[in-house]
Amino acid sequence: MVDQIIALIVAVACSMGTLSQYDQVSTDMVLHNRSVSGVTAYALPESREGVTGYIAVYECERIGQIVTVSWSNHVERLMVFDCAGDDETRQWMKRWNVIGEVDFYTTQRWGMLGLAMQGATLCPSGVGEYQQDTLTR
Repeated sequence: MVDQIIALIVAVACSMGTLSQYDQVSTDMVLHNRSVSGVTAYALPESREGVTGYIAVYECERIGQIVTVSWSNHVERLMVFDCAGDDETRQWMKRWNVIGEVDFYTTQRWGMLGLAMQGATLCPSGVGEYQQDTLTR
């Protein structure tokens, strides 16, 4: 019964789909611009404790939030550092069920440069971590 409740919470709170990726120049540029107060509408918080990388998502209001991303054998806490800023990008994300774009360095660490990562899950921080912990017990 507990497993069913957890599965329901994850299904409601999490997004499932494909992860794309930022190239190195775009990753560096966005991190720099969002780390300097006043350069963009959304700045990243200074505290990034426990964050192992970054991700861009559909909604701009999520910038600065920490999410749990699960794909293949990877489960990481990523900070939302960018968003779909125009209609073309939003349409592309919806059409291909792209739930996020992972920063270059995380993608490099995962050995997935240039490749789409299908079957990924993106959850608010805490939800995916609990799910993963429960599944590995």
